[in-house]
Amino acid sequence: MKISLPIIAAYILFCVVTLNAQGVANNVDTTTAPKKNTFTSIGDYFSKGNFYAHSRSYFMSTINNGRLKDDYALTAGAGIGYKSPEFHGVGFALSGFFIFDLVSSELDKNDPYTNQPNRYELGLLDVTQPQNKKDLDRLEEAYLYYENKWVDIEVGRMNLNTPFINPQDGRMRPSLEEGAWAKIKPHKKIVLEGGWLWAFSPRSTVLWYPKLNSIGTYPVGVNTAGKKSGYANNLDSKGVGVMAIKLFPKNMEIELWNYVAHNVFNTAFLQYQYTIPFAEKRKIKIGTQFTRQDRINNGGNDDLQKAYYEGKSAMVVGARVEYADKQHTINFNFSHFTKEGRFLFPREWGRDPFYTFIPRERNEGFGNVNAFTVNYNYRFKTKGLSALLSAGVYQMPQVTNFALNKYGLGDYAHINTGIKYFFQNKFKGLDVQLLLMGKLNMDDKNLPEKNLYNRVNLFHTNVIVNYYFNSKEFKK
Repeated sequence: MKISLPIIAAYILFCVVTLNAQGVANNVDTTTAPKKNTFTSIGDYFSKGNFYAHSRSYFMSTINNGRLKDDYALTAGAGIGYKSPEFHGVGFALSGFFIFDLVSSELDKNDPYTNQPNRYELGLLDVTQPQNKKDLDRLEEAYLYYENKWVDIEVGRMNLNTPFINPQDGRMRPSLEEGAWAKIKPHKKIVLEGGWLWAFSPRSTVLWYPKLNSIGTYPVGVNTAGKKSGYANNLDSKGVGVMAIKLFPKNMEIELWNYVAHNVFNTAFLQYQYTIPFAEKRKIKIGTQFTRQDRINNGGNDDLQKAYYEGKSAMVVGARVEYADKQHTINFNFSHFTKEGRFLFPREWGRDPFYTFIPRERNEGFGNVNAFTVNYNYRFKTKGLSALLSAGVYQMPQVTNFALNKYGLGDYAHINTGIKYFFQNKFKGLDVQLLLMGKLNMDDKNLPEKNLYNRVNLFHTNVIVNYYFNSKEFKK
């Protein structure tokens, strides 16, 4: 197994800090030394860190219309992690996770009528190894950190949550990143953050991919000429840079993010939200979004057939109006993708932040899209219990318009409904979720079956059981 620099660095830091902790134990002057960051022994040092664990069971099934293949899978997994206490601001974290397939249909076999692969259930395992159902484990977090009142810095393998690079945790495990990341807080209403990322481990995989080699581990769709995209393992890039500024004036939230995939594309994202409180625990929120994307140099490869970004640019605008009180939240959303080109951002790195996103489908890879959605969330009086209903209508480009339609998805309606319960008291840490999803074809009724399979005219079920253990909860 190849050992990466963050793992070696974490091990060295472990040795240094534990030796320092022992030195403190032997030499500390208890009359003058501060109580913070002092340890009486190595065991005392580790006991002040945070051990955490997570078990997850996931049942998923998809019923397609007519003769098209149906699938199901039940998987289970568990992981453990540890974050050390800081010593002069410095510490480390390590975690890992394993997954087993308990029972499933033949996920490694394509639909016999369309020759299309499974889209949903295989994502509970490893999409790059369809026949691997047992040996699925991953070293996830392995980073050094430094923190003080003004700045947090992490270097190594980490779990980021930004508008476009995020966990997208709708399967067994999230997407992860390796790099250097900093968050600076010069003022209580200003946050600056960003960094450089040089490797990714996408959701539904167990390997780490250097630079931009993770792009193409998911289905690649077609290029603008209608042929299978050829960018997988063919991109000339050194990594991804991210910069952001977040402002929080009174009743406002302003975020500006910029993502530079070296030699491939630049994506700028602006979101502005204004909250109007008008009664006790009642408020109206108005939000707008603007996204601009431009190709850099050759889009990743001098050979256009192997480039990721073939067009020149793309834009997306969006708006939201939301009402919320103690028990209800309802919002109405709109997004428009301009027709100047496809909006592209690697699905391997995260889901999009657009207001019209509904779980189990996204509009990355398309242009000339109009999307309308409504979301309603109800919080029951029983603490921890909530229900969600989402519905949307998506006006897509023609499936034969390859310049604007990467994945062959036509007009569709999307409905999600679900319920979540986070247990309390003695069962705190346990949660159960049910998600039911349906998608209906609203395009030409004569669409080929390959444009229907696992895209529209389907019913999709998810049942998820999580248990989270956090040692800090037992130290209170």
